[in-house]
Amino acid sequence: MARPAKHADCNEGVITRPLEIARSSKEQSGLSLRAKIILQRVEGKPIKEIATICGVSKETVIRWRDRFIEGGVKGLSDCSSR
Repeated sequence: MARPAKHADCNEGVITRPLEIARSSKEQSGLSLRAKIILQRVEGKPIKEIATICGVSKETVIRWRDRFIEGGVKGLSDCSSR
């Protein structure tokens, strides 16, 4: 039996920073990609579709979704302690 999907539901105030990151040419490319993953998940796109669009694995989409759910925008930054 499939597990219920986790959703990165956000109100407009919470999603503002990922939108800024995704649109910025000054942000690190990795951070920008992660923000795009989150934005697409918030829009309700399936994990498999997001993975295809972003050129990453489904596991990568799941990892960044979970980190965003746990830590918000701060969870999207690189962290060598993980």
